[in-house]
Amino acid sequence: MRNVIDGRRCRKCEGSEKQLSRDYGIKEAKMKKVMGAIILSVLVLVVPSVMVACAPAEEASTPAVPVEEKVVKIGLITDLSGPTSPTISPIAEGLFDRMNYINEKGIEYQDPKTGKTEKVRIEILIGDTRGEKPAAISLYKRHREAGIVVAFNMESTTGLALWGLTIEDKIPSLNFGGAFDIIDPRGWTYGGTPTQNQQFGLFLQWAVKNWKEPRPMRLAILYHDIPWSMAVIQPQALDYAKKLGVDVVWKGAVSVFPLDTTPQLTAISEAKADWVYMTVIQPPAAVVMKDADRIGVKLGFATGTGTYSEEIITLAGELAEGYIGMVGLAMPVEEDTIPEIKVSRQLLEKNHPGKVLTVNSVTGHFGAVLVTHIVSVALEKFGYPLTGSQVREAITTIKHYDCEGLQPGLVSWGPGDTWDDHCAIEQSRLGIVKEGKMIPLTDWTPVPMEIMAELK
Repeated sequence: MRNVIDGRRCRKCEGSEKQLSRDYGIKEAKMKKVMGAIILSVLVLVVPSVMVACAPAEEASTPAVPVEEKVVKIGLITDLSGPTSPTISPIAEGLFDRMNYINEKGIEYQDPKTGKTEKVRIEILIGDTRGEKPAAISLYKRHREAGIVVAFNMESTTGLALWGLTIEDKIPSLNFGGAFDIIDPRGWTYGGTPTQNQQFGLFLQWAVKNWKEPRPMRLAILYHDIPWSMAVIQPQALDYAKKLGVDVVWKGAVSVFPLDTTPQLTAISEAKADWVYMTVIQPPAAVVMKDADRIGVKLGFATGTGTYSEEIITLAGELAEGYIGMVGLAMPVEEDTIPEIKVSRQLLEKNHPGKVLTVNSVTGHFGAVLVTHIVSVALEKFGYPLTGSQVREAITTIKHYDCEGLQPGLVSWGPGDTWDDHCAIEQSRLGIVKEGKMIPLTDWTPVPMEIMAELK
């Protein structure tokens, strides 16, 4: 099969297609039919029920009457092989596993025009932006021409590149990236997680509450030179830290693929920081922990969602003990009390034997359930087919939704142009690595809205 990205044959993608065929039994003929409509993904796994149409039963004496299958298209536009792919890959994997599971039964709704119970499936068009804005824009335009009614992205480069286009095209965007300016409420983009500065604020609240020294807590901030990562060094975040009495003594960047972080750690140690807040993906976070141990620098480490998942335990081992981060979803350790976590684990074991369910995996399952609910609300209100404007109107009516138990912090949006209307999550909490497991550290707490930027 031939695949071209920006006019060049993609060998990595050829291997990806063969892997898809092995994992899910998709024949090459069917794969050609599907992949002709979408950009190639290197790491996402596509499932047969997303791709295969169903035909109605027929009587032996009656010629088959074609029935048009009802399909709602969502465009997944994100980094699958670039800088943030180590975090995004397990999320995308969980998204497709859960979407396949949902599509097996179909999504039922009562058509408001006929009163009949109808059924649709959701088709997710996939593609790899490689973390590059031009690739994100090109992919979005192809998905737009294919008829998507929602653009779904998981990182900030994509979200920022598409912000103005989604307004022009009247296609709502759902973003899990975390950079606050992506969900500027004057646009058509809605957050699916707390912003990075809200996560930072949640950690600061906990840290100040639990600080025992008579002096102010000293904090260092380590980030990537990427929009979502740099949210915590913007004025509103730093002002919030100052307001809580936290002294930010050092700020500095680290590569996405660092070989040695000794210079940064030396500077942090000289600044006498007590904690390091890292908005970095997990591989470099593990390098920081190992380097700190090697040179004898004693620090507390904390981070936000997306960069906080069980993969850090594999990467850093015992050095991850005590690592704190925001976990805005149900956690794998809560399987006994949250049935949908058990479903997530069963799907992972079925489709990816040997893999371990992580917070990032659950994020993908949460995304699929959330998108399905959005589509269902829109169909119940407007019927099929849907437009982007109708889906956006449906989004703004969703209140206090727990995503089948996967989001106890509750999802709420609104019809206005305030941060409250576009920041989805009402409450979140912190987790901690303890005895080799990631467990809840705090109860559910309202996310701080006062840390958001003043609109200009």
